[in-house]
Amino acid sequence: MRRILLALISLFLILLGLYALPRPEAVLRPQSQGPPVGEWVQTSASDFREGEGLGTEITEVDGGEVRLASGERQGSFISVVKETPFPFNAIGSRWVARFHSATDLQLEVRSSEDGVSWSDWWELELDEDLSGESGENWGQLLIVPPSKFLQYRLSLSTDDASVSPALEEITLLYINSQEGPTVEEAKSMVLPQEVTPGVPQPPIISRAGWGANESWSNLEPEYENPQKFVIHHTATNNSTVDPAATVRAVYYYHAVTLGWGDIGYNFLIDWQGNIYEGRKGGDGVVGGHARRYNYGSIGIACIGDFSVADITPQMEQALVNLIAWEADRYGIDPQRESYFIDREIPTIVGHRDLLQTSCPGERLYQQMPRIRELTWQELLAHDPRLTIETPGEGEVVRGEVAVRVTSISPSTIGLAIHIDGEMVAEGKNPLEWSWDTGEYPEGEHLLLALAQGAGGRSTEVSRSLQVDNTPPTGTLTIEEGLDFTSQPTVTLALMAEDEGSGVEEMRFTQDGAERFTPWEEFASLKEWLLSPEEGVKTVGVRFRDGVGNQSPVYTDTIVLDMTPPGGWSDFQAWSQSQTLVKVSDALSGLDKESAEYSLSVDGDSWGEWQPALASGEFITARGSFGQGWIQFRIKDLAGNEGVSPAYLLSEVPQTTPTPPPDAQRLPDLVVEGLSLLPEEPRSGEPVTITVTIANVGQAPTRGGFWTGLYIDPQEPPFVNSASTELGSGLLWYTPGLEAGEAITLTTQEAEEQHSDFGGTFAPGSHELYLYVDAYNPGVEEGLVVESEEGNNLLGPVVIEVGGEEISPEEETPPGDALRALLRELLEILGRWFDALGERLMLGAKSLE
Repeated sequence: MRRILLALISLFLILLGLYALPRPEAVLRPQSQGPPVGEWVQTSASDFREGEGLGTEITEVDGGEVRLASGERQGSFISVVKETPFPFNAIGSRWVARFHSATDLQLEVRSSEDGVSWSDWWELELDEDLSGESGENWGQLLIVPPSKFLQYRLSLSTDDASVSPALEEITLLYINSQEGPTVEEAKSMVLPQEVTPGVPQPPIISRAGWGANESWSNLEPEYENPQKFVIHHTATNNSTVDPAATVRAVYYYHAVTLGWGDIGYNFLIDWQGNIYEGRKGGDGVVGGHARRYNYGSIGIACIGDFSVADITPQMEQALVNLIAWEADRYGIDPQRESYFIDREIPTIVGHRDLLQTSCPGERLYQQMPRIRELTWQELLAHDPRLTIETPGEGEVVRGEVAVRVTSISPSTIGLAIHIDGEMVAEGKNPLEWSWDTGEYPEGEHLLLALAQGAGGRSTEVSRSLQVDNTPPTGTLTIEEGLDFTSQPTVTLALMAEDEGSGVEEMRFTQDGAERFTPWEEFASLKEWLLSPEEGVKTVGVRFRDGVGNQSPVYTDTIVLDMTPPGGWSDFQAWSQSQTLVKVSDALSGLDKESAEYSLSVDGDSWGEWQPALASGEFITARGSFGQGWIQFRIKDLAGNEGVSPAYLLSEVPQTTPTPPPDAQRLPDLVVEGLSLLPEEPRSGEPVTITVTIANVGQAPTRGGFWTGLYIDPQEPPFVNSASTELGSGLLWYTPGLEAGEAITLTTQEAEEQHSDFGGTFAPGSHELYLYVDAYNPGVEEGLVVESEEGNNLLGPVVIEVGGEEISPEEETPPGDALRALLRELLEILGRWFDALGERLMLGAKSLE
C-alpha cells in the first residue's frame, strides 16, 4: 500500500512540473488559412419533427417533408435551435422545395450569441443566378453578428386548399470568416501602383492583404480585354464592422460552397471606400459574375444590400475612381453604348441589365447614369495616356523608320509627332508615320509625341534616338599578313568600327563567291578553312552594325602552298670542298635562309644539319668533304620543307664549260663606274655607293650573274671569293643583261644576307674593288661565258675619309645634305660655264 502511495505522489509531482513549464505563445497568422465552416442539414421526417408547426404537418413523402395540413391555406414551422461548435458570422443556404402556381414558400433565419437574445428574422432571398427549375434553390449569403446559435422559420401559403407547397430539404452553412486580417491591417497591403500619365490607380487591397486562402483557388485564369463594367451588390449587411471578413466569407461561398474555384467578382468595394482585389490573375482576367457575359467585362461588387439603401459617398467615389482607371487603361468610353455578346448596352451596366435578377439593388441601379457621368468627368480631369510604341527609347535607327504613337485614353481627341521641335505628322489614334532618316544628319535626334485631351489637358512623351545610316568600316588580315601558308586552316584577324550602333555581326565569302556564310556575332579572331586547291586564296568579310547597315566587302589574300620544294637536279661535286644542287618551288618560292646540308659516310647514319648557301635555284655546300654521301634540305616561304635525295660525293672536279668557237658573239661584262655620295665623306657620315656595269659584248648574258664590292680585302678578289670573308662589302644579283645594256646598282639594292657594309667609313684610307660576274661555285670563271674574262675587275679605288666619327647628334640633317648637294651642282655648272666661255673666246680669236 505504501508503494502505491509513493507512486501516486511521484506521478503528481511530475504532472505538477509539466504544468509549470512555460507554454508556447499564440502566433499571429499573416493571413487567414480559411474560415471554419459547418453544415446543418434537415431532410428527414425525424429531423423536421424536432421543430414545431402551426397549420403544418410532417409526412414521410420522399423521406420526409413539411407541408400545409389538410384543408389549411396558411401555416408556419419553426425549427429546433441549432448550437454550432464554433462562432460564425455568415450564413449560406440551399433548399429543395415543391411549388405550384397558387402556392408560396418563404424561409427565414435568425442567430443568437447566447441562445437567449435573438436577432430579427432575415429572409433567405433567392439567388436568381444559382437557382433553377430542378427545385434546388440557393439563398444570398447573409452576414450576421457573431453568433453561436441558429434557427430557421418556414412560412407556407396557398390559394387552393387542394395543393400545398412543401419543403423537402434545407442546408444551412455557418461560416466563421472573422479570423484573418482586419480591414485596417488589410489596407497596408495594396497592389503595386503604376506610375503613368492618365487616371491614377486607386489603392487596391491585395488578396494577400484581405487574407485569401489560395489553396481554394483552383481555376486556370482566362484573359480577355474588357469592354464593359457590370455592377453588383453582395446583398449582405451594409455597414459591417469588418468588411475584410465579409470578403473572406464571399470568397469561401463562391470558391468552395458553390464550387466556382474562386471569388466571382473582379473587385469588391466596402462602405468605407476600400477596394479589394477579387478574381485571381491580374489585368484582364475573366471573372465569374454574369454567366456568358463574363468574357469582356469587369465585375465590381458593392458590399451591402442596396435595394432600399443608397451607397455611401465613399463607396461611390471609390467606384468612380476604379472604373475611370480601368476605362483609361483599356480605352473604354463610359458614355457610349455598343453591341456586346447579344445586345446593345451601355458601357457601365447593372447586373439586371444582363440577367433576370434584382442585382445590384434598385437604389444603386438608379445611380447608373450618375456613375457614367462622374466617370467621364474623372477622365477629363487627368492627362491622357500616351505611348510611343516604336521606335524604342535610345534606339539607333536607319533608313525608313515606322513611328507609331497611341493614346488609349477615351478622352484623347488628337495626336501629333514632332522631330527636333518640328511637327511632322498629326491625326487620330493610332498615329503612324514613316520617318525617312536619310534626310536627317547622323547623330542624336529628339522624337516627341503629343496627345490632346477633350478636357483641355495634354500629355507629351519624348525619346532620344540616334540616326545611323553609315555602315561600319574595318579590315581583314589573314595569318598576321603573311603572304604564304602551308596549312588550309588559317586565322583571320578582324577589326571593325561603327560610331553609331556599333558592330554586331559579320559574315564571310571566299574566292570572290557571291554567296556568304550566315551572319554571326562579331569577333576579332576567327578560324577559317581555305578552299582545298593550292594557289592564291581570297577571303572577304562584310560587317553589319546594330541597325542593319552593311559594310563593303573587305578582303585579304594569301597563297596556299602545301607542296614542299622539289625537282632536285644538276647535282655537282668537286675538289672535296664544294657541292651544288638545283631545287625549285613553283608557288611560294624558296626560303634561302633555311638551306642546310648533312653528310653521311654510309648513307644510313647522318650528321647534324649545317648551313648552306642558296642563290637563285641552287644550293651550295662548302666544307671539307671526303668520300660518302650528302643530302640537302630547304623550306619554301610557306614553311613546307623539302629534302633532296642522298647524293654520292665525287673526288673528280667538274671542268669549266668550253666557250663556243665564235667569241665575237659572246657577252662581255665590264665595270663602267663607281661613285660615292658624298664624294669626300667624313668619318661616320652615311655614304651611298653607286655602281654601273654594262654588257659591251655582242650577245645577251642568257642568265644571271653576281657583282661584288670588296672594301679593304685581305687580298685582291677572285672568282668565288666572298667579300664578307676577305673584308667587308656588298653583293648584287642581276637576272640578266642585254647586249649594249647598262645597269646601275646602289647600296640599298644589295642582297642583305650576303652584304655587311654598315653604310659608313672609318677615318683613313680605304681600298675598294668591284668584281662583275664574281660567283660561280666549282668553276674558275663566272656564271656568264664572256668574250673577254680579264676586264671584270675594277680596283683598287682608293678613297680618303677624314675627320673624326660623327656622333648621332652631329649627323647632317636631310635638309643640310640637300643644300650641300645643290652647292656641288652649282660649282660643277660654274666650272662648265667657265670652260664654255674660254672656248668661245678662243673661237673668236681664231676668227680674227
